[in-house]
This record gives sequence, structure tokens and C-alpha cells, in this order.
Amino acid sequence: MTNYELFPEHLTDSESGDYVAYGIRAVKNGRSVLAIGDISAEKDKVAALVRKFNTEQLSPEHLNEAVEDFLYDFEV
Repeated sequence: MTNYELFPEHLTDSESGDYVAYGIRAVKNGRSVLAIGDISAEKDKVAALVRKFNTEQLSPEHLNEAVEDFLYDFEV
């Protein structure tokens, strides 16, 4: 079974300066199998997405598409 986790990243942007963005990591058998960083600076939205992926048991091969859909709609 794959478990999804939220992770923070400390980043710098020439326009925004320093900021924290959040990503999602897929973990299987204690090992990270896929990670997508810098999804959003809104921790609550990314955390809700992680909960949804865990509840629905999203397959890692659909993670990129699911995150892309979220970024398009910005809704969980």
C-alpha cells in the first residue's frame, strides 16, 4: 500500500524572495517512490489533498495527473 505525506520546501524566488512551499511524497514499504515538490504555499490545501489521496488509495502512477488536476482547479 502507498501512503502519501506532506513535505515542506524552503525556496527562493527572484520576485517573491524566500518562501515555504509544500509537496507530496508517495511512500511504499518505508521508501519514497515518487515526490512532487512546490505544489502550493497553502499548507492546508496540500494537506487536504494528501488526506484525499490516502483515503482514496491513489496509485502512484496517477499522482502527477491528480496534482495537475488540483493545480488547474485549485480544489480538493
